Amino acid sequence: RRGRGAQMSQTDRAPAWPIYRRLLTYALPYRGLLFVALIGMLIEAAAAGAFTLMMKPVVDGTFIDRDPELIRIMPWVIVAIFAVRGLAGYLTDVFMARAARSLSRDMRVRVFGKYLRLPGLYFDREPVADMQVRLSSDSEQVAQAAIDAAKVMLQQSFQVIALLAVMLYTSWRVTIAILLIAPVLASAVVQALGEEPNKPVTLFLAIDLLLSIAAIYAGCRVAAWGSR
Repeated sequence: RRGRGAQMSQTDRAPAWPIYRRLLTYALPYRGLLFVALIGMLIEAAAAGAFTLMMKPVVDGTFIDRDPELIRIMPWVIVAIFAVRGLAGYLTDVFMARAARSLSRDMRVRVFGKYLRLPGLYFDREPVADMQVRLSSDSEQVAQAAIDAAKVMLQQSFQVIALLAVMLYTSWRVTIAILLIAPVLASAVVQALGEEPNKPVTLFLAIDLLLSIAAIYAGCRVAAWGSR
């Protein structure tokens, strides 16, 4: 038991990136599906950035200038952006799910092929339930880990890049100021709210207060530059 426990502890301390990189090699035969899903992610991020960029003309043209032509066109533009974003999201989900299901099938075939080459003594020691779990749920979880992790990482990264580009285009001074002040404010707020920042409530309050301070600061700077 001690030897097995030591072996498990060494496995738990194994780096995650080499294992995940090995999992990604199994997804290479489906790079065509993943490429289409990547295009969908890029379109979805671009649509999110375009909608954010439209906030200024929407507010100025409809509530301040009251431009009738803009009021007539803008709802259709917004609907078109959301339709494109929804179609891109559907495209991403479908092709990522198809790649994940194909990868799960390949994992099951590999595991079953390994079972066929094992000696008979192995099946005397191994319970049938454990072998069934490896063929069903374990293979499914491995496939989900290989595909869903990449999907979340790329999808969120593209959206952050698109929104950051919109912020820099709108006001690069305010964006750089917030990026420089945000770490200092986060550290100060966490220390002020409590000595145990690992509590979920404390972190939630810290993030909420930080976003409020950043929004107030950005609004003041934009108003000041607009008055100039």
